[in-house]
Amino acid sequence: REYCANRPNIYFFSVRAAKMTVTSPTDESNPCSEAVVDPSPSAPDANAAQQSENLCLSESVDDATNTTTRNDQSENVEAGAIGVEEQCPVTKSKPRYIGWIERPWQMKNRFSIPPNEIHDEATAWSMDGSARGVLNLSGIFLGSAILPLALKAAGCTSANCSNTVYGLRPTSLLSASSVIVGLFTALTMPFVGAIVDYTSCRKLVGGSTAIILVVLSGVQIMISQNTWFVVLILEMVGGYLLNIHTTAVLAYLPDIITSGEEELTAYTSRFNITNYVTTLVYMAIVSGTATAIEKENVATAKLGQGLACLMCGILFGYSWKFLFRKRAPLNKLPARSNLVTMGFKQVMWTTQRIWGRYPALLWFMSALLLSPESGSGVFLTISVTFFVTVVGLNSAQIGICVIVLLVMGVCGSKLSQYLCIRFNPLKSFQFSLVYFGICLVLAGVVLSGPESFYYAYLFTALFGVAFGWMTPSQRTLYVTLTPRGQETEIMGIFQFCVQILGWVPPLIFTIMNQSGINIRVSYSCMGIYLFISAALLLPITDYNGAVKLAHNDSVAAARVKICLPRRGSADLKTEE
Repeated sequence: REYCANRPNIYFFSVRAAKMTVTSPTDESNPCSEAVVDPSPSAPDANAAQQSENLCLSESVDDATNTTTRNDQSENVEAGAIGVEEQCPVTKSKPRYIGWIERPWQMKNRFSIPPNEIHDEATAWSMDGSARGVLNLSGIFLGSAILPLALKAAGCTSANCSNTVYGLRPTSLLSASSVIVGLFTALTMPFVGAIVDYTSCRKLVGGSTAIILVVLSGVQIMISQNTWFVVLILEMVGGYLLNIHTTAVLAYLPDIITSGEEELTAYTSRFNITNYVTTLVYMAIVSGTATAIEKENVATAKLGQGLACLMCGILFGYSWKFLFRKRAPLNKLPARSNLVTMGFKQVMWTTQRIWGRYPALLWFMSALLLSPESGSGVFLTISVTFFVTVVGLNSAQIGICVIVLLVMGVCGSKLSQYLCIRFNPLKSFQFSLVYFGICLVLAGVVLSGPESFYYAYLFTALFGVAFGWMTPSQRTLYVTLTPRGQETEIMGIFQFCVQILGWVPPLIFTIMNQSGINIRVSYSCMGIYLFISAALLLPITDYNGAVKLAHNDSVAAARVKICLPRRGSADLKTEE
């Protein structure tokens, strides 16, 4: 599709074909067989079938003169495309009376013909991302309520109490739950990735996990002194399912982004904006309501879970019912292979290739192992424990802190943009890790108790700048170091690195807390992981050379994958 995007006479057909669900059989003799779209055999328009079979026209490329010889079999392609699209409806038709739901999240594709058409799956990706953001933040209110209930169940009157409940100190429960979720995710992620990559169950996995997540969110409204431990277990199950759901959603991204880095940048920016606005509205409603009527932690948690259930039910339900569509497997399962082992083999093969060919990308992946994103929410889990037990914040005040975090994240994004241009994404990412680590160390030193209440908001603002600075720099560095055409494969190893050691920081925090070490010391030690991540980036001494290597490999891959007609097309003259 990328190849055809620059050919005006067949571009319209390639855009239409991108929305089809039917793919052609693999032809090993054809280096571009995956780009051929084969309509259903029952298509009434024979001309449409013939035209779609020869979507990628033969072309010979001369590197010295850059001359192109194009086959002249591209007539009536547009007419054939329209006939094919009618045969293969993109998604389930949306009733007009609920079409307004998607408007705030609608994504227009300015690379389409005609331009600015609504991209259904990009819109679905935006809605799903906003729902995932709401679920993550609802866990903050839940954790803020579980900690006081656990302290009361253990008979503790302060956070320094050594009493235990279910074998652990109350202040260790949230971090211990993150360890369990992280371990299960690390052990099963390659298998889940194999299901998503090598079967057509992408939509089934994403849709079913979305339904379960909404149900769990609604059930957690029952939190009370008698049910808090059950709710904690349900939260662990939900955290694990959310990681699986995210894996299924990420598999749609290569099909959404089809026109290169410019389109990726445009969509990523709009995804972030809609996610930011949705989560900010959620936090403002819950925190504002809880502050206005002076609700306690448990009541605030119930309000947060109820609103999250409502919002996620609408966003998940609409996107997976009407916008996401069933996809063919991303890859074909090799002979004598099975899904149980294939995911682990794929991780090993990709790692070996990165090790030998892309050392800069290897060091970047190594730095991700202990970065703040590692474990998907570990930082927030430990921070909730620290701010509730040491500073004494309630759920409403925690919500205000999160709002400050989100708002200051905008400032951090602007800083990231400036530093990526002024220096480069590598330096910007390194600086952000060091800055974040210093903030964590200082927070453990300065925030000593309820008397440092107002400083909590200051450090939350500093954390917001760190997150807003670090995340765009990390994403930009990932994009610039990844060769084009290998995004799907390397995205899998990227997700694996983010999750595989996500359980280590909460495990060390739990061990330190169980040993009686002051929780302020344990919290400050989180900065060490960021310093290690920054140090792992030091071997990348030639960033420009690494980017050039990725670019050259992308160009080489594009020259090799010349689109030729499928074997068996008797009416076409194949020029090589």
